[in-house]
Amino acid sequence: KSEKWAQMAIAEAKLMQSATVVPLYADGGRYGMTRKAPYTSDYALWGTDEYRYDRALVCNEIIKAEDYSGTYADFVRSYLADHGYTLKDEFVITYNSEIETFDMFTSQHSTTAEVIVNTYSGLVEYDGEGNLKGALAESWEPSDDLMKYTFKLKEGIMWVDSQGREIAEVCADDFVAGMQHMIDAGGGFDYYVDGLIENATEYISGDITDFSQVGVKALDDYTLEVTMEYPNGLFTETVASVKMAPVRQDIVEQYDDPREWAITPDTLVVNGPYKMTSYQSKNQIVLTKNENYYDAANVAIDEVVVKFIEEATTSLASFKTGEVDICSNIPTAEVPGMIADGTAIARPMLATYYYSLNMDPETQDPAVYEALSKLEVRQAINYAVDKDMINGMLFNGQSQIIGTHMIPAMGKFYNEETNDLYPRDVEKAKELLKDDKNKTISNNN
Repeated sequence: KSEKWAQMAIAEAKLMQSATVVPLYADGGRYGMTRKAPYTSDYALWGTDEYRYDRALVCNEIIKAEDYSGTYADFVRSYLADHGYTLKDEFVITYNSEIETFDMFTSQHSTTAEVIVNTYSGLVEYDGEGNLKGALAESWEPSDDLMKYTFKLKEGIMWVDSQGREIAEVCADDFVAGMQHMIDAGGGFDYYVDGLIENATEYISGDITDFSQVGVKALDDYTLEVTMEYPNGLFTETVASVKMAPVRQDIVEQYDDPREWAITPDTLVVNGPYKMTSYQSKNQIVLTKNENYYDAANVAIDEVVVKFIEEATTSLASFKTGEVDICSNIPTAEVPGMIADGTAIARPMLATYYYSLNMDPETQDPAVYEALSKLEVRQAINYAVDKDMINGMLFNGQSQIIGTHMIPAMGKFYNEETNDLYPRDVEKAKELLKDDKNKTISNNN
């Protein structure tokens, strides 16, 4: 609701005034190397559709930055062939931290998202050209007043296990169960529906305990109706998120911990382009083409292998030898050379990074907490931080320096007036601290 966004804007302004955080950098300065052709999987910088690899075109050769262009898959095939690239049917990527669960609703782990989105299909999804298309939904229609959306499901879509054995048909009740599980699991994703779907806010807060009062209903096995909290012409775009995916409620309810049903391939059931056929902790995950997938004929990659590699230098070495097909983060020291030989590709990012001051009296040193409790001290820290030096050390000076959590790419939520609220000014920092005998700042700090 508009009131909610207004409150968020006020909260951001108050956060900046409190000087409890130090915004540092955003887009830019991140380089990677790849064998995956651009725009053959979704390129959205939000949500998880960018990790859908079933339509990806993957080359045996490293794609150079000058050739990293094109928009349509058919064009890309011809373009790559003309430039000496050959395609493969296996895609090998990496992850670098342990995974607790593959339940998309209980984990905010990026690797979980990258893997699980390839095993699930929702109502709609984006293709490699950024077009919204039906996935499990055959059709959808909003009401004239934009208060209701009715989705008609494709018939005959099956849930399968890791062996490809059919478990049951996907039905509208599975989407109702998915939305309830998203909220009940407590994974922090209820903001997808909070204030958006009728009575979702009340169910999240506990004012309503009966989920049947929330505005998502299975009218029959193949018809799902969703009622809005207010007229909304963009709800279909929201549905594209994997957080709006279906689940098998009968399987989830077999476990006391909502994460346990999705820990191993033995318990995970899927309806997407891939099934998880192997998971070896801190070793590798294997996703194999699901022959029961509704669009299996158009799946370009037969197998996705996710290898565990912790160190960036090891990842780069593995990429160079062809063991993996993507090096997501090139070690900073290697970037200039990779740019020079044309293999480093700039990786866009819709995110911001910042330092956050520890203002928790339970965990902070008492003396430090006393100092940080003073607004002048926090402001002095903001003025003293050398963001240009951090940018140079981490990204060779290529990232975007920011002064607020909002960046221009965020459109109407970006306020240029707050972007330069705390420019680097060591003298001003000293002035703010002159009456504080416990704090001094020099030009070297």
